[in-house]
Amino acid sequence: MSMSHKDDPSLAVVHEEAQRGLDTQDKTSERIDTKAAATLAFTGLLITLTRHDERLFVSAGRITAVAAAVIALGAFFPWPRRRMLELKRLRRYLAKEAAETTRYLVLLKTGYEDRIASEISQRRLALRMALILVVVSMTLIALGATLSDTREVVR
Repeated sequence: MSMSHKDDPSLAVVHEEAQRGLDTQDKTSERIDTKAAATLAFTGLLITLTRHDERLFVSAGRITAVAAAVIALGAFFPWPRRRMLELKRLRRYLAKEAAETTRYLVLLKTGYEDRIASEISQRRLALRMALILVVVSMTLIALGATLSDTREVVR
């Protein structure tokens, strides 16, 4: 008595939804990587442009930019985010019925989906923290430049 996807439509629906969820998480993860890379590039630019400036607020802004870069780098982790199906474990399902194999894959994918969702939340938080520090850094640098310009005008 063989049972396939066609005999169990709910299994097919759950399998498709699990795959769709994993695909969405992959795209989200790639977007976080792109934003973290842009944040790293921008903080690198801030650090480079202010490296010879010893004014207090500018130096504080540069240090804050370094902290933002470190946190943005943390948004890339944990690696690898790509789901890795354990192919050796799938070998035992070669002789099994399609429905049994599909049930196993659904359990596997939903387990991955839960773990990846937690990782994405942590990475989003790191990215947000890095972006807040970038704004603080830019504010300090601008403040340092403005205050020194104001002092020169007053003299």
